[in-house]
Amino acid sequence: MTDVRTSNFAAALAVAPAAGINEKPPVFFLHPDDVMVVGESEFNGIVAIKHPLYDKRVKLPIDRDLSRDLGQNGVGVNVVGLVMDDPRKDATGKVIAVVDGRQRTRALRYLYANAVEGADLPLLPVEVHASMNEDDAIDLSVRLNLKRQDEVTSGIAHKVALLTERG
Repeated sequence: MTDVRTSNFAAALAVAPAAGINEKPPVFFLHPDDVMVVGESEFNGIVAIKHPLYDKRVKLPIDRDLSRDLGQNGVGVNVVGLVMDDPRKDATGKVIAVVDGRQRTRALRYLYANAVEGADLPLLPVEVHASMNEDDAIDLSVRLNLKRQDEVTSGIAHKVALLTERG
C-alpha cells in the first residue's frame, strides 16, 4: 500500500511546467512538514535573511488562535508553493518553498506537533508552481502581501527593493 503523504509529495514535485501563464496551477494536499518556509532554517547554503523569499514575519510567535481555527475549520485558502532546487532535501533534490501562506503553514505545523495521537488533522492545500522563477515568486509575494493589513511598510519596501535589485 502506498503512503498517501509520500505519493502526494512526489506528485507535487513532479509537476510539469505549465504550458501557459494563465493556466491554474495544480493543488496538492500535503503534510505541513513537506513544504519549506524560508527563514526557519538555512536554504541551499543561503543565509535566510538574504534569500529573496525571506519574510521577517516568520520570526513572529505562532498564532495559536489561527492554529485552533485551522484544526476546527481546515485551511480555507491555498498556500502558494514554488518548486526549487535543494540537493540536501531528499533524493529528488527538490523542495517546495512557501511563497505565500507562511503563517498558515507554521500554525498547522504547531497543530500537528501538539495534536492528540490519532486526531483527524487537516492537510495543507498547496498550489504548486513549477514554471515560476524566483523573480516571479517575489513579485507574487509582494502583490499578495500588499493586500494584507499586517504587512508593515518596511517589509513591503524591502521586497520592492529586492525586485528592483533583481531587475
